[in-house]
Amino acid sequence: YTKTGTIAGIAGHVDMDYWYGEFPGVPDKDGLAQVPGSSEWAYYKNGHVDHTYTGLAQNQNGAWWYVKDGYVRFDYTGLVNYNGVWWYVEKGEVNFTYIGLVQYENVWYYINQGVVDWNYTDLIVYNDTWWYVQKGVADLNYNGVVQNSVGWWYVKNGQIKFDYTGLA
Repeated sequence: YTKTGTIAGIAGHVDMDYWYGEFPGVPDKDGLAQVPGSSEWAYYKNGHVDHTYTGLAQNQNGAWWYVKDGYVRFDYTGLVNYNGVWWYVEKGEVNFTYIGLVQYENVWYYINQGVVDWNYTDLIVYNDTWWYVQKGVADLNYNGVVQNSVGWWYVKNGQIKFDYTGLA
């Protein structure tokens, strides 16, 4: 099952992703399954790779995976919008335990247990720097004071300025 197959009498590559008949090794049901004879996983519909599907899909073990154009993207790390919820995907799999900041399209988002937390407003440390997050997004334009559970902090361009002294 390959996109670069060959058949005697036909010039060039032949797409061999389709099998007409019972598909060996693929469950009768639709969904994620390993492509027979390959390390790839694909999203199947009616026994065929669904090249039109892009989104998240759950495998038989309960893990959720990012699928693009019908194939699991093990090389992808970033955010995926699925049914109106933004999920953090790491190496193709939804990471339900991640808490922290993630950059996506030049914006930093606060992730709580694998999901963008639009209600989060507080200070958070990321890569040894404290950042101000407002409604789930790091506010890199914020200048002013912010209170957290430890005290009041001067923030400039979204970062705590520990060396600042004076009036704010």
